[in-house]
Amino acid sequence: EDQAEGADGYDEQARRDLLRVYEIALSRSGTPSEDARQRLIERFGRRSWCLYLDVDEQMVFPGSDGLTLRHLIRYLSERGHEAVRGFMLDMYADPLHEGASYEAGMEPAKACPWFDNRFRVWGQLSAPYVRVEGGMRNRVFMSGTSRPSLGKVPLFRGDREVKLLASSHKVTPAVVSDVTCVLLHFKFLGPYVERFSEEAMRGEHSDQARLYIKY
Repeated sequence: EDQAEGADGYDEQARRDLLRVYEIALSRSGTPSEDARQRLIERFGRRSWCLYLDVDEQMVFPGSDGLTLRHLIRYLSERGHEAVRGFMLDMYADPLHEGASYEAGMEPAKACPWFDNRFRVWGQLSAPYVRVEGGMRNRVFMSGTSRPSLGKVPLFRGDREVKLLASSHKVTPAVVSDVTCVLLHFKFLGPYVERFSEEAMRGEHSDQARLYIKY
């Protein structure tokens, strides 16, 4: 039976267990999170659908205000789909430079209710076969420079040899669903200037944290 890990019954013990497994996978690989993540998929996700989101992302799909992740997975499985395409929608407060006031338990979209609606979309050879650029980060930080890809594959079959590439912006060849999703992206929630400065100093993200330096 297809499983949606983390869809229901998620608790603090499960969180601690998952963190421990991730630490073991990382220590054994001795390499950055890309390899550690793939080890987790190979060990625990081969009989399941795998959901992969960053901590600052919230997945929204058609009907998700009334349907659960299990409903979506049932639809995908019945049609032989292997991956769901989505894109990051940068959410922000007004004014942007002050960040958003946020308290634990608060709905992030209430703190950051604004988003841009101008994007560029075109086909690409690698799965998920579509590239998306634009949005607030492109307008504010990337004008006239190379632009980050907003496309991602947050949900995929772990038992169909589908592998994440470039974090989750691409995957190996897969049957991509006719259902798409949006990842509400709350990168600019709270005191982000201090957080971005720290990430830029650490330089552990792709391309020596080039994007964080721009922010």
